[in-house]
Amino acid sequence: MSRDTQPPPAPRRPMGVAAQADAFIATVAARDSWLAEATAVLRADRRVRGTVLVGSLGRGEADAFSDVDLIVAVTVPIPQDLLADPFTGLELPGSVLYRRSKPRNAPGGGAYLAVCLDLGGLPVLVDLYVWPVTTVAVPAGGRVLFEHDRLPHSTLDLLDLLTRCPATDGTGSDPQDPATMLMWVQLAGKYHARGDQPRRAAICRQLRIPDIDRVDELRQLQRTRLPMLSPAPQQAVAAVDRLLDVISALTKEVTVSTSLVPEPMTAEDARQQLVDHLSGKGWITRPGTAAAFAAVPRHLFAPAGTSLEAAYADAVVVTKRGLDGKTTSSISAPWFSLSTTIVL
Repeated sequence: MSRDTQPPPAPRRPMGVAAQADAFIATVAARDSWLAEATAVLRADRRVRGTVLVGSLGRGEADAFSDVDLIVAVTVPIPQDLLADPFTGLELPGSVLYRRSKPRNAPGGGAYLAVCLDLGGLPVLVDLYVWPVTTVAVPAGGRVLFEHDRLPHSTLDLLDLLTRCPATDGTGSDPQDPATMLMWVQLAGKYHARGDQPRRAAICRQLRIPDIDRVDELRQLQRTRLPMLSPAPQQAVAAVDRLLDVISALTKEVTVSTSLVPEPMTAEDARQQLVDHLSGKGWITRPGTAAAFAAVPRHLFAPAGTSLEAAYADAVVVTKRGLDGKTTSSISAPWFSLSTTIVL
């Protein structure tokens, strides 16, 4: 039986109070255990001169949704493997669900990486700031986990310290990376559970959607948009889905996930997602243009076997290649079609 003809899985029962409490307890315990193990690994690394816990955990204000934010002071010059992938380079423990790079978040001469770990069955974000020991300082509210060399303390918070020690690479995160969307959905759910409307609304703006009222809106967004991006790691999708289930129970929302696999996208969904993408990029500015792109069945002009995701991606669709493998015929990328229309 093919995947398309398989019957849908049986719906999961709504999560009760006891199950919700168990999920929180398991994740908090796993987070604490991971932090202790990671601290031991960092302490034993001769390149690391100290580690500082920042954010709500560092301030002693953490809850079950809190991320782990770590400043790792490293001798200079910092090895290239640490700059390229701090988590792997530092040999930190844990089952990684996804990684999200954002070079402009790094301190000057250092590195930054967001890593999502499966801790107790739920996704937990770890923000790693690899900081040259020559410029590092303990920010206000930070807690030193250990130090081989005395680390200076500052009255500035982390963001202000980063402003004073800016990254040399101003590159942001890749909006087409599934990890970016998974993280935004995860953060929006967290702020929704906390009742933090301003931060939730800010994340929703990043997702280019109105502020949400229910977690199910995030779940539906994840199911329809993720297939438009590169293949998303299914373990990560499942973990974020479980987090949304917990939040649904916490906020007493009735609807919970019925599947760990995103629902198949329809051609209409794919066209609308393309319109949303092009509008967000500023290529579509008129209602008539949006209506045209929402109506044209682009997938019918693509070669047989082309997926909806590929047909409605903002990219060229190759329709014919020569004997040398070079493209001889193609469907223009949507952004290019719009650019020529604007010129005309």
